[in-house]
Amino acid sequence: MNLLRQTVRAEDPQLLVVGLNSVPALIDRQLSVERTIALLSGYFALFAVLLAGIGLHGVLSHQITQRTKEIGIRVALGAVRRQVIWAVTRESLGLVATGIVVGLGVALASSGLFVSLLFEIKPLDPISMFAAVGALVLAALPAALIPAVRAARLDPARTLREE
Repeated sequence: MNLLRQTVRAEDPQLLVVGLNSVPALIDRQLSVERTIALLSGYFALFAVLLAGIGLHGVLSHQITQRTKEIGIRVALGAVRRQVIWAVTRESLGLVATGIVVGLGVALASSGLFVSLLFEIKPLDPISMFAAVGALVLAALPAALIPAVRAARLDPARTLREE
């Protein structure tokens, strides 16, 4: 910067050089709002996935609690833990798949509303869609497996006595 000031003074001592900025600094200043929005959107997306996982865990735990007697009877009749875990997880992931299909339908229908917020990304970008579905599936797996493992650990005698 000093070299630039000296060069300008050498050419014309009358010129006053004020507020020199580099091009990257100007670009950073111009894009600061967009970067803030992108960062906040990322945080909100992570928070939404966390909330979806917690909500899914709660729904699936409640569903399994409602089916405690059925699961106890299956275990009493000789169902292996792995079979119980698979059956409960399969049903849970079926609910998740239904939610993903409905969510993708809503996203496709409303994609035109968010065009102004996207920069160099198409509203129906397949990579973004796959990333969103992948994040939801990754959040759903532990939310489905934790209640399934808990259900497989049920004591059938105690479960049948309680009902």
